[in-house]
Amino acid sequence: MSAKSSARATELVSAELREFALALKENGDAFLRGDDDAVHEFRVTTRRLRSVLASFEPLLDAAAGRHLRAELKWLASALGLARDTEVIRLRLAAQADIADLNRKLGEDHRAALARVVVMLGTPRYRLLLRALHRLGGSRPDVAKKSHSANGKLIKLIRKDLKRLRNSVRRFWKTSTPTEHDLALHVVRKNSKRLRYTCECAAPATGKSERRLGRAAQKLQEILGEHQDSVALCEWLAKSSCVEASGGAVNALLSAEREASRTSEKRFRAAWRAFPRSL
Repeated sequence: MSAKSSARATELVSAELREFALALKENGDAFLRGDDDAVHEFRVTTRRLRSVLASFEPLLDAAAGRHLRAELKWLASALGLARDTEVIRLRLAAQADIADLNRKLGEDHRAALARVVVMLGTPRYRLLLRALHRLGGSRPDVAKKSHSANGKLIKLIRKDLKRLRNSVRRFWKTSTPTEHDLALHVVRKNSKRLRYTCECAAPATGKSERRLGRAAQKLQEILGEHQDSVALCEWLAKSSCVEASGGAVNALLSAEREASRTSEKRFRAAWRAFPRSL
C-alpha cells in the first residue's frame, strides 16, 4: 500500500474521529441537561470512539490513540454502570411485587448518575475532549480522497473479522455457564468493533463491506439482549433485597434465563448466515 493511499485512509478516519469528538461533547451536554436517552447515546459514542481508535491505530498516532482509549475507558466505566442500572430499571418496571428491589435499583442508578456528573466537571474530561479534537484534525474532503484508501481500509476490516471469528471459535469451546456467558460477551464486543470499522470505512469501500457491517450489527443486537438478561441475573444475585422478594424474584430469574437461551439460539442462527469472506 503506497504512502499516498495510507495518508488518504488516515484522512478518512480523522474525519470520523472529528465527528465523534463533537458528538461526545454534545452527548455530555445532553446528559447534564437530563435529556431523554442521554446516557445511552453518551455511552454509544464513547464505545464507537474507543473502537475506531483501536481498529485504525495503524493509521493514527499510536501513543496518542492508546492514551485516548485509556481515558475513554475511564469515562465508559461510569457510563456503563449508569446505563446498566437504567436498563435493569426498565426491565423491572412492570414488576410491582418487588418494590424493595426497585427502590435499591433506584438508589444504585442515582449514585451512578452522580458519579458521571462529577467526572464531567473534572479537568481530566476537558483534556480528553481537547485531545480528541487534536487527533481528529481538520475535516478533509472525503468524497474526493476516499477511493485510493480502499485497500488499506479493507485490510483493517479483515483484521477485525478475524478477531470476531476467533472469539466465536473460543465460544464453541466453553464448558461452564460462566465461561459461556463471558465468551458471548466477547463475541458481542468484537461484533460491535467490526460493525463500527465497516461503518467508518463505508465512504471508501463497497457493498460487501457494508453487508458485513449490517451482519455484525445484527449479531451485536442479538447478543445485547443476551447480555441484558445476564446483567439482570447478576444484579439480582448480588442484591441484598432478593430474599425479601421471594418467589417473585425466582420467577423473574427463570424468565430472564429463558430469554438468554432464546437470544443464544438466535445468535447461532445469525452466525450460520454470517458472511464468510469479503
